[in-house]
Amino acid sequence: MKKIIFLLCIIMVCISCSNNVSSDTAKKKEEPTVTEPTEAVDPVEPETPVEPEKPAEPEKKQTYTIVFKDKDENIITSQIVNEGDKIKELPCSSDGWSKVEFYYKDKDFTELFDLQTPVTESFDLFVEYTHNFKSRKITIAELEDYLKECTGDEPFYYVSLVDNPDRIRQSMSTIKTKLEAVNSKFYLDLSESNITNIRYLPNNAIGLFIPDTFEKFDEYCSGLENLNTIDFSELTRCFDKENGVLYSKDKKNLLYYPPEKIEDTFDMPDTLESIPGNALNNKNIKTMIIPASLKSVEIHAFDKLSNTTIDIYYEGTLKQWIEMKKGRNGDYYTVFSSHNLYINNSLVTDVVIPDTVTEISVRAFENCKSIETITIPASVTKMGYHAFINTKIKKTIYLGTITQWSQIDIYDDNYRGSSNPVQSSKNLYINNEPIKNIVIDEGTEYIRPIVFEYLISQIETVTIPSSVTRIGGLLFYQQYGSFDKTKLTIKDADKYYWYISSSNTWDEEAFFDDATFKEGIYSQKIEGKDLPQYIAGNQGALRGELIQ
Repeated sequence: MKKIIFLLCIIMVCISCSNNVSSDTAKKKEEPTVTEPTEAVDPVEPETPVEPEKPAEPEKKQTYTIVFKDKDENIITSQIVNEGDKIKELPCSSDGWSKVEFYYKDKDFTELFDLQTPVTESFDLFVEYTHNFKSRKITIAELEDYLKECTGDEPFYYVSLVDNPDRIRQSMSTIKTKLEAVNSKFYLDLSESNITNIRYLPNNAIGLFIPDTFEKFDEYCSGLENLNTIDFSELTRCFDKENGVLYSKDKKNLLYYPPEKIEDTFDMPDTLESIPGNALNNKNIKTMIIPASLKSVEIHAFDKLSNTTIDIYYEGTLKQWIEMKKGRNGDYYTVFSSHNLYINNSLVTDVVIPDTVTEISVRAFENCKSIETITIPASVTKMGYHAFINTKIKKTIYLGTITQWSQIDIYDDNYRGSSNPVQSSKNLYINNEPIKNIVIDEGTEYIRPIVFEYLISQIETVTIPSSVTRIGGLLFYQQYGSFDKTKLTIKDADKYYWYISSSNTWDEEAFFDDATFKEGIYSQKIEGKDLPQYIAGNQGALRGELIQ
């Protein structure tokens, strides 16, 4: 029994010890970790928070109100426009066929407003939607019957030709004739024709829809000035519209300049290479800036501009201007209207042709009013058709000999000297000395036409050697003038006969290449000794061949 009690006591003691150990361990775990004290640091005062900057308020632009009214001053709509911005075109009507073509400053529709003008104030614009016409698609065979319906009751009619494209192209002359026979105005839709060139346009067409195959208007195309609009709104793939002017997509070709455009300056893109005839029919242009890239200008291109003298600023060199193709030989119609020429912003008054130039091109200085003096080097052997027509040249200087001058191929036609600057200056200087005594070098066989025209008052004597067997026509020609027969000396003249050609027949041949004369074209036989008297009695005119 004692042993049992003893064992129980031992067990109790063990349990008690175990509990004490667990309690101590738990206390140790609960005690916080004590760290070594560090040196005291002065407290840092917190920084004052910086308020973020407020974004700058956008500058408020001045706005203006543009009110659109009809001719009865009824308000149609209005636009709020920022200062310096441009007015947006009014949208088409809901059916898509009625639109505003022009914007006017007055209710009488006399003063046009250009939408490209920056807005600087509030104002009213007066507009009128075009008649709400409907599409009428017909073939060429149906055209005549359709035109019977066009009685003139409507302001205009709409014709959409949907025939075979080749047939439309071949029938444009007929289409023009049929439409012009009707006393009505038309919108002509050729958008399905695949036409590339328009030569025949009805004069009573006031609107034109063209396909994306279109390339240019023919140089002889008339009626463009009557168009109110050319629709190319869906042709962005092939065309480029800049400020209302129509170009090819690459801007190498000018196609159409609106006649109603009111700007007085036309600054051409520096990619432009060609301007077809009739592309410009605008009377408002007073200044043109032409890039050096321009290579070709067709007849009628600029001849329908302002009736006053315009200013042309050319960005290339004088040689480039001379070499630019302007129209063609023998074509009566002009290219340039009256103008003053500026090259590199300097007015061209004294022209000195570079000695690298051998030919002065067709219409090189046509209608140029600023030129006063022209100096031509001996390198020039040819002067093109109408090269100096309607100029105001006061002095012509040639840097070669008088015999070299007599060999220059000056284009000769019924306009008698439009290719010769002497026609304007009425004088000729050889190396800055006025020519008085003409002595042609021995060995010369042919004196070309019109080389000494309009020099009657300057020349004192003319000596032609016996080696000369042909003399070109109008050699000493001067309209309303007379040639003193005592001034002309032909060596050994009494030994020869001169056969004078019929002027019409010979002019016709000379118009091409001054070909070798044929038998039967001579109208008169003159003894050499009588030749001075003959020339004197015919205003210096002469075409003859020396026959021994």
